[in-house]
Amino acid sequence: MNKDAFAFASTNNLDWLVRFHIHVKALFGEAQQKIDDLEDQNLRKFWSDVYSNQFPKSLRTAVFLMMFGHIEEMLILLSKENGVAPDSRVGGLEKYKPIVKEAMGNEIAQFEPWQFLMDAAQIRNTILHSAGRPSLMRKPEKVKQIIQKRSDCYHLKMDRIEIRPEGLQLLANHTRDFISRLNQ
Repeated sequence: MNKDAFAFASTNNLDWLVRFHIHVKALFGEAQQKIDDLEDQNLRKFWSDVYSNQFPKSLRTAVFLMMFGHIEEMLILLSKENGVAPDSRVGGLEKYKPIVKEAMGNEIAQFEPWQFLMDAAQIRNTILHSAGRPSLMRKPEKVKQIIQKRSDCYHLKMDRIEIRPEGLQLLANHTRDFISRLNQ
């Protein structure tokens, strides 16, 4: 795949995830208007909380995870295109460090999108492997340090990670910057 086609596909796929998030969030708003018309106050309070709090949190988490699928897809394609094998001794995004290092050299250590994605990968792993509960991970302190360091992106509520809207936006921006840089 040539670089222009790759750039278009990557940007287009990521943009669809962002559009999906915006569209579903708008549907929640429409549902909220119908909920406001419910006569039963208990039902209105219950469904209002679900549509204004629970569903948006679940949507952010789902889109966060889908963005990781996008990142890994792009890294697989870049690895194949450039003939650089992933490091099979490690998992997650870390296994793609050879292609990242080939594209960026020592600059990788200071490249904020890569650093952000490596932290976000720890959050992703916690969501997938322990339902977002750092206390159930092998290295809970590492996850908690990331949450503290990136408190604009994540926070803990009752020992569960919640993705803040800013975290999802930063993941999309850093993903775009990261993939674009690797494709140069």
